[in-house]
Amino acid sequence: MINRPVLRQGSFGQIVRELQTKLNQVVRPVPPLVVDGSFGANTRQAVMTLQSGRRLTVDGVVGEKTWAVLDQVNSGPGAPLQLPLPPPLPPTGVVIGSLVEKAVQIAIAENGVREEPAGSNRGAKVDAYNAAAGVGNGALWCMSFVYWSFQQAAAQVGQPNPMPKTAYCPFLYQWAKDNQKLVTTPQRGDIFLVKGLRDGKPSVIHTGIVTGGSINTVEGNTNNDGSSNGIGVFTRTRSASTCYFVRL
Repeated sequence: MINRPVLRQGSFGQIVRELQTKLNQVVRPVPPLVVDGSFGANTRQAVMTLQSGRRLTVDGVVGEKTWAVLDQVNSGPGAPLQLPLPPPLPPTGVVIGSLVEKAVQIAIAENGVREEPAGSNRGAKVDAYNAAAGVGNGALWCMSFVYWSFQQAAAQVGQPNPMPKTAYCPFLYQWAKDNQKLVTTPQRGDIFLVKGLRDGKPSVIHTGIVTGGSINTVEGNTNNDGSSNGIGVFTRTRSASTCYFVRL
């Protein structure tokens, strides 16, 4: 195995260009990474996608194990780039990293979906989110968006949906608490629940999916100001101290 330096956000140079080239070939991020030799947020996200799919620690740091995966790419003359097949999946019912990563990717792809008309909690996509979660048209839909994303991911990877069917933030919080699914340090793929007041009592009032960082998110029924009853799907940055986190 080739000895490689450890790379992380902030690294730069020719070795980062090599990393970015391999990530474009293996992960195929959309849009592709700019091969500029600067390890920024987009490069880190691509690394995390690779790590999640290969069941490595998802930390965005390119160490020995991540390099080992990348160095197995078949790059011989005229040969297509490919990674070896992963080990067999766990038995049905075990939550796997690839399902969670797929849910993140599906949710991010919805960025820009808007209510039709704005402020109505309606629209073809919004109605589909609510239908998936089992509630009617016009309902508040932030939790429905999260459930829909995991439902779609489960169908694509052929695994059971690890998330309980709900459109109600307090229900998911109580379920997570009862099943030891609450965590304090967020990571990509966790579900965040915004702390707030409901009927004058402490509760949770909004939700979405953590995409990385401290903390980057994708969330439905929000807006650029982070409303819990907004107009569409947006990517945002939130403070971890304002949220609870659920890890499926």
